[in-house]
Amino acid sequence: MILGQYRPASAFIPASTWKIATAALAIHTLGLDYHFPTFFYQGRQGRLFIRGRGDPFLTSEEIARLVKRLKKKLTMPVSAIIIDNSSFRLTGRPDGSTMTLNPYDADLSALAVNFNTINLQVTDKVRSAERQTPNLPIMAGLGQKLSIGRHRIALHKIKNINDYSGQLLAALGGLTGGAAVCPIRRGKVPGGLTAIYIHRNSRNLKAVLKALFLYSNNFIANQIFLACGARRFGWPATWEKARRAMREFMALTVKLPKGACEVMEGSGLSRHNRITPAAMLQLLTYFEPQADLLPLHYGQRLKSGTLTGVYAYAGYLGAGKSPDPFVLILNQANNVRDRVVRLLIGAYNQESGVGAGFKPAHREVTGA
Repeated sequence: MILGQYRPASAFIPASTWKIATAALAIHTLGLDYHFPTFFYQGRQGRLFIRGRGDPFLTSEEIARLVKRLKKKLTMPVSAIIIDNSSFRLTGRPDGSTMTLNPYDADLSALAVNFNTINLQVTDKVRSAERQTPNLPIMAGLGQKLSIGRHRIALHKIKNINDYSGQLLAALGGLTGGAAVCPIRRGKVPGGLTAIYIHRNSRNLKAVLKALFLYSNNFIANQIFLACGARRFGWPATWEKARRAMREFMALTVKLPKGACEVMEGSGLSRHNRITPAAMLQLLTYFEPQADLLPLHYGQRLKSGTLTGVYAYAGYLGAGKSPDPFVLILNQANNVRDRVVRLLIGAYNQESGVGAGFKPAHREVTGA
């Protein structure tokens, strides 16, 4: 039953609570035990071709693992690295993103490492700011105009993205004696080549989604969103395939009524993403078996959402096997989100008889 509601049929901007929709789509389309693959091919004269499939968690640590296995498959030293990003065919950046150096604005790509961001330490020199990532030639150029200190910056140019991926692989793998002596360029895997190694990320989708919710990472969300579209409608991944997959999922699987939501991208960054509180509540009811993927806040499983003039929470109140879903979406200048949710939790606990050993029948709460 509905415990309380206000404007449940009006469409609002959900901000990052929209990541729940992307996670639900991914679980339905890919499965919780899905491991994102990356394909490696060896061509003539030692050329190493790498084809990405949108792995959102190809970190330095993961690359260190994969190169140990890759080196066993190589039949000759690597003379050049060719990055094949053709699995993504994007006509533009995610709606709502900008060209800042902030990590949440990193470009998407079929082959991305470290979330398409670089962690730099700038002193009298520019060097890597993390132990697991070696110093790379690309870092010196990117850090020239940065102030003294530590910076995590987003990559935007495809050349930088390709150079970063190739240099990191070469340096961690020692494939050619160091990244500086290894030509890296963009290209496609020649027809007829068979993959010598397919690396499947050690993190399965469940682990990736937990990180997605914990850090509210826009890059991870949209890499997953695009992969779902391609899985459903074929590679290469495009924005329209991903949107089509989400619309189909919401209508046929979650069974939302027509017009209950609009989708532009998968992170919640777009102000053109829209959903009614009633529809979000229905999505949360569908997503309830995966409620433990959401981080704890105020002792509840919640996902926050924040844009200028948008303040939201969506998740579950109560503990146990049947928590009660709720949604709070404020599209207004005044951010009273935390005040409202604390009042909501207090009212819920009082109504539920918390502390008296009483668990009520399943209830739902909406608000906007």
